[in-house]
Amino acid sequence: MSKDFNNPTRININNPYVGNLATYGDNWFYTEFQQSGKATFEVVPSSGLSVNLYIYDRNNNTLAISTSGGEGQAERIEYNVSVGQWIRMDVQYSSGSGSFTLSCKMKSGGSVTPNAKEIKDNDYNPPVNISKGQEHWYYVRFDKDGKANFFVEPLNSQLDVDITVYKGSTTGEVVGQSSKGPGQWDLVEKKPVQAGIKYYIKIKGYSGSGQYKVRCKNYTQILSDNEIDSYVRNNNLTSIQKNALDRVNTYANNDKIKTAIAKNRPLIFFFEGAGLNSNTKYNKENGRSKYSIDRYGAIALVIKNNKIIFFTDQASTLPDRPKGTKYDIPTVVDGVYNINSHLHQGEYPAFKINSPKVIRFGNTNWYDSSSSGINIHAGYNTYKYNTAKDGLEGSWSNSEGCQLLSMRNTVRKNITSSKCLCFDPNGTDSGIYHEFVKSIGLVNSNIFSSNGVVINKNMNVIRGTVIIDREYVDTHNTTLQSLYGVDGLKYMRKGVK
Repeated sequence: MSKDFNNPTRININNPYVGNLATYGDNWFYTEFQQSGKATFEVVPSSGLSVNLYIYDRNNNTLAISTSGGEGQAERIEYNVSVGQWIRMDVQYSSGSGSFTLSCKMKSGGSVTPNAKEIKDNDYNPPVNISKGQEHWYYVRFDKDGKANFFVEPLNSQLDVDITVYKGSTTGEVVGQSSKGPGQWDLVEKKPVQAGIKYYIKIKGYSGSGQYKVRCKNYTQILSDNEIDSYVRNNNLTSIQKNALDRVNTYANNDKIKTAIAKNRPLIFFFEGAGLNSNTKYNKENGRSKYSIDRYGAIALVIKNNKIIFFTDQASTLPDRPKGTKYDIPTVVDGVYNINSHLHQGEYPAFKINSPKVIRFGNTNWYDSSSSGINIHAGYNTYKYNTAKDGLEGSWSNSEGCQLLSMRNTVRKNITSSKCLCFDPNGTDSGIYHEFVKSIGLVNSNIFSSNGVVINKNMNVIRGTVIIDREYVDTHNTTLQSLYGVDGLKYMRKGVK
């Protein structure tokens, strides 16, 4: 039940609606008729409740009123309707409290909706003539789930046409509607659609006459709304992480991503600022800035066949020391890049980013550059074991521009850079990075033999597409401000000063 005049609740013909009222106000409903004839609008309150009933047309012109009854007395309106007519109803509270039943009843018979003409997704359909009061019906089936726009374009300034979209049948769920006025496009925008379902489009001439064009376009989604909602719910993601999953679909029309999907390659998204430790400060070691043990501020996810097959909130797209070293460390600029399978430092499976755009800091300023050594690899030296302290303490994540994934689930004593992925031969000691590598399909669970020799030799081929996105970085974070400055933070996002 809606209190919003502009967003009334739909009720179906011959299908009563039951609600409750206890306070003054208007309660808005609507319905639409698929045949002509005499309709009966009726609201029946319980014994302690009194209500009034009003019906209006689409332009809020009053069609009829019933206010004759008292508490427990029904209000009834009979009104002749035409095919496609849209009626707004107001169940207005008068006194008392209790429940009510609202119904729109109509006997079968009369004129029915004509057959619909099929149109194709994204086709430019030829102009069609229409006059005031006429209705034209179309339907479309989409090949893929997505979000679709449905629109009608009047071809002269005097013609006013309305559009209504239904799911499944001409009497099904209303997907959306639009009625803007003479000469204006009407658009039902970004509505979730399912593959194989018929969507019916009604074009009605409201005033004037002339030609119009009708069209619909399905914008393919990388992740469906259902996939995002269920993943967020089942994995208890934060609101920022949910927003990041929604943002995935903004990349659907990127050419590299289209190619990756067509070739069934995985998509690897890094969203800096959405990770576990997005606000962790740098520590100081030997007078130099460094990240702490928990400096992972990005999420990383792998998508294949429109499903999330890997997710971690312990990743990073930022180097340990972006400036202040003896040579200028690269920071990869936000963008879409292909990746090759690779051996990181000749030791374990990793992924090399092809021709990334990077920025570097010289003596006084940031500048454009390139790099041939940007990898996606494990954040080795994430832990070191201190016997004296009987526990783990922080060490370098060891990124000189590479993108990192934590090894937090593969904690061992004395993990070093040369042995950071030293899994058991049977793969039982799998950590975050191990699962990441498996999700991309580079190796199976037996990555290493007992002496650490790599089994899989199929390297240096394109394995997927990586997307670096820092939309959620807190640009006011004092640590990042000190490391990059305002110019550097903008530069890494856009690749331009």
